[in-house]
Amino acid sequence: MDINKYSHIIWDFNGTLLDDLQAEYNTVNVLLSRRKLKQFDSVDEYRAVFRFPIIDYYRDIGFDFEKESYKNVADEWGKEYNKQSALCGVNGGIVEALEYFKTCGMSQLVLSATWKSLLQKQIEPLGISGYFEELLALDDLLAHSKVELGKLWFERVKPKGALFIGDTVHDFETAEAIGVDCVLVCTGHQSRERLEKCGVPVFETIDELVYGFKHPLAQKAVEYFEQGYNCSQAVLCSASESLGLEKEMAAKLAAPFGGGVGRKREICGACSGMLMATGLFCGYSTPETGTVKAEHYALVRKLCDKFKEKNGSIICREIMGEMAEVGGVPSERNSAFYKERPCVNCVRTAGEILEDLLRGKAL
Repeated sequence: MDINKYSHIIWDFNGTLLDDLQAEYNTVNVLLSRRKLKQFDSVDEYRAVFRFPIIDYYRDIGFDFEKESYKNVADEWGKEYNKQSALCGVNGGIVEALEYFKTCGMSQLVLSATWKSLLQKQIEPLGISGYFEELLALDDLLAHSKVELGKLWFERVKPKGALFIGDTVHDFETAEAIGVDCVLVCTGHQSRERLEKCGVPVFETIDELVYGFKHPLAQKAVEYFEQGYNCSQAVLCSASESLGLEKEMAAKLAAPFGGGVGRKREICGACSGMLMATGLFCGYSTPETGTVKAEHYALVRKLCDKFKEKNGSIICREIMGEMAEVGGVPSERNSAFYKERPCVNCVRTAGEILEDLLRGKAL
């Protein structure tokens, strides 16, 4: 992700800035209990169901608006939510993210579907209000939805480029309607599985999001790996554009090196991808026997040492330990694969080292 594309950062509030997932879960269960309706058994169950418009979500979970008005339910929700959310703080990494975007010269604002009076009441004790140029919320006479608020702001400000950061599919839809880029974080009210269907970058945490801006090549390498590319392909493909190499060609060149060279568990594929990119960036292309070759090999050793320092080895079987199966069919890519294996960290490390090299940073 390129921070230079953007002049403005638009933040969603509930679930993105404010850590109110548990408060909302508790609130809706209280309302369900009062009506003797089935309550959610877990936060994950709630996140799999929650959606916009809210009235439709309420109908999904059993509310009958022929027996009671939606307004009365909304008022009851507001009173209970205010109690439940009184002690809510910001999500982890938010202050650091706000400070990072401020340091980058970004203008920041909040766009929320809540009422402005409630937003102001909630945001003040969080100690972050000073980061925002505007709070856009629903008591503006000219707008009656988050999308309308966003469109009015866009027409008025005409930003060079804006990025919407949210936690729901509705946030993505809002960004799309406004005409701005969007990223989603898994800190709030909908599951990662649902967010990924939007087709935009999805980050587990706010810290991951900021990492993606600070280390775009390394983040891209991880994304490629999580899409199913092997470790070597992921690293080389992440640098292909910078190196003037077509991504398809990069993927073909690196294909044999996954799994420590065709699952032989020799040199780590991520390390191999990093070294192939290094050759494209600053390798020599004529027969050499002296200083040029020696200097290049010295750089290669330095890069390998950096990789080893981070991962304990440059050899796949040593990094993988008991999981280092030789040959056979590659393992299924699922959540357990990414969670249990050190491969993601190897890809990330290789990307970071390569990024420093391409930026001319001292190694």
